[in-house]
Amino acid sequence: MGNTALLTAARRQELQQWLHCLHQADLHPQVVDITPCALRMMAIAAGFPAVVGLLHRLDHEWLWVALHRGHFAYGVFFAC
Repeated sequence: MGNTALLTAARRQELQQWLHCLHQADLHPQVVDITPCALRMMAIAAGFPAVVGLLHRLDHEWLWVALHRGHFAYGVFFAC
Protein backbone atom coordinates (compact mmCIF):
# COMPACT_ATOMS: atom_id res chain seq x y z
CA MET A 1 0.00 0.00 0.00
CA GLY A 2 3.02 2.28 -0.01
CA ASN A 3 2.64 5.64 1.67
CA THR A 4 -1.05 5.27 2.52
CA ALA A 5 -2.30 6.91 5.70
CA LEU A 6 -5.66 6.56 7.38
CA LEU A 7 -7.04 9.19 9.74
CA THR A 8 -10.24 8.89 11.72
CA ALA A 9 -11.44 11.99 13.48
CA ALA A 10 -14.49 13.59 15.00
CA ARG A 11 -15.23 17.24 15.41
CA ARG A 12 -15.20 18.37 19.02
CA GLN A 13 -18.60 20.02 18.57
CA GLU A 14 -20.18 16.78 17.35
CA LEU A 15 -18.62 14.80 20.17
CA GLN A 16 -19.93 17.35 22.67
CA GLN A 17 -23.43 16.99 21.22
CA TRP A 18 -23.30 13.22 21.72
CA LEU A 19 -21.96 13.59 25.24
CA HIS A 20 -24.72 16.09 26.05
CA CYS A 21 -27.38 13.60 24.91
CA LEU A 22 -25.78 10.80 26.92
CA HIS A 23 -25.61 12.97 30.04
CA GLN A 24 -29.29 13.85 29.66
CA ALA A 25 -29.97 10.10 29.70
CA ASP A 26 -27.85 9.90 32.89
CA LEU A 27 -25.08 8.06 31.06
CA HIS A 28 -21.53 9.24 31.72
CA PRO A 29 -19.00 7.51 29.45
CA GLN A 30 -15.34 7.57 30.37
CA VAL A 31 -14.28 6.68 26.81
CA VAL A 32 -15.80 7.31 23.41
CA ASP A 33 -14.36 5.00 20.77
CA ILE A 34 -15.37 5.41 17.14
CA THR A 35 -12.87 2.88 15.78
CA PRO A 36 -15.27 -0.07 15.28
CA CYS A 37 -17.81 2.04 13.40
CA ALA A 38 -15.14 3.79 11.32
CA LEU A 39 -13.57 0.45 10.38
CA ARG A 40 -16.95 -0.97 9.35
CA MET A 41 -17.86 2.10 7.27
CA MET A 42 -14.50 2.05 5.46
CA ALA A 43 -14.92 -1.62 4.59
CA ILE A 44 -18.44 -1.03 3.28
CA ALA A 45 -17.23 1.97 1.25
CA ALA A 46 -14.44 -0.21 -0.18
CA GLY A 47 -17.03 -2.71 -1.37
CA PHE A 48 -16.22 -5.60 0.97
CA PRO A 49 -18.99 -8.22 0.99
CA ALA A 50 -21.32 -8.19 4.00
CA VAL A 51 -20.28 -11.73 4.96
CA VAL A 52 -16.68 -10.91 5.87
CA GLY A 53 -15.26 -10.00 9.24
CA LEU A 54 -12.46 -7.53 9.88
CA LEU A 55 -9.50 -7.63 12.26
CA HIS A 56 -7.53 -4.59 13.34
CA ARG A 57 -4.41 -4.83 15.50
CA LEU A 58 -4.32 -2.51 18.48
CA ASP A 59 -1.48 -2.14 20.99
CA HIS A 60 -2.23 -5.26 23.06
CA GLU A 61 -5.32 -6.78 21.50
CA TRP A 62 -7.19 -7.34 18.24
CA LEU A 63 -10.40 -5.53 17.38
CA TRP A 64 -12.90 -7.57 15.36
CA VAL A 65 -15.82 -6.08 13.47
CA ALA A 66 -18.60 -7.94 11.68
CA LEU A 67 -19.95 -6.39 8.49
CA HIS A 68 -23.28 -8.19 8.59
CA ARG A 69 -26.12 -6.03 7.38
CA GLY A 70 -28.43 -5.01 10.16
CA HIS A 71 -26.77 -5.87 13.44
CA PHE A 72 -23.51 -4.15 14.31
CA ALA A 73 -21.18 -6.45 16.21
CA TYR A 74 -17.63 -5.91 17.43
CA GLY A 75 -15.31 -6.83 20.26
CA VAL A 76 -11.70 -7.36 21.23
CA PHE A 77 -9.57 -10.35 22.03
CA PHE A 78 -6.15 -10.27 23.58
CA ALA A 79 -3.03 -11.49 21.82
CA CYS A 80 -0.73 -13.75 23.82
